[in-house]
Amino acid sequence: MYNKNQLIIILLFASVLSIQTTQAQTDKHFDTFCHWLAGTWYGEGFGGITEEVWAPPVHGEMVGTFRHFDKKEKTTFYEFFRMDQQALQLKHFSPSFEGWEDKKKYVSFPFVKATAQSLVFEGIRYLKKGPHTLEVILQRQQEGKLITTKFIFKRRRTQ
Repeated sequence: MYNKNQLIIILLFASVLSIQTTQAQTDKHFDTFCHWLAGTWYGEGFGGITEEVWAPPVHGEMVGTFRHFDKKEKTTFYEFFRMDQQALQLKHFSPSFEGWEDKKKYVSFPFVKATAQSLVFEGIRYLKKGPHTLEVILQRQQEGKLITTKFIFKRRRTQ
């Protein structure tokens, strides 16, 4: 019915269509999740209070900040981050705003996938747990061991 070359061309064409369809779904889910994520989030983690603020996405990119407060509400560190469908990248800063990473370096979590309920990067996952609840699961190496930290954030309503 089909010769070998025709079959190869048909399979290649079907593969390209499948990849384009999957990418379009990922793009749609990434965009939808990012619009939902935009805003201010509060939770607990690292033995204190945490705050994440995400600006609305622009051209497939988001930027945001993170603050950690100890139990006396004193800031212990900051993060500035950006994310797109390539990676989540961040830099840490001390309370006096000194960078933890070298000037040209940052922490990077490569993008894995987006679904209607999650954004997944290597080492960090953002999970929609309700209309105003965000779960963030962070995995990192510490002293040769894989440490998993879970944050539960609640959306802060604007006044």
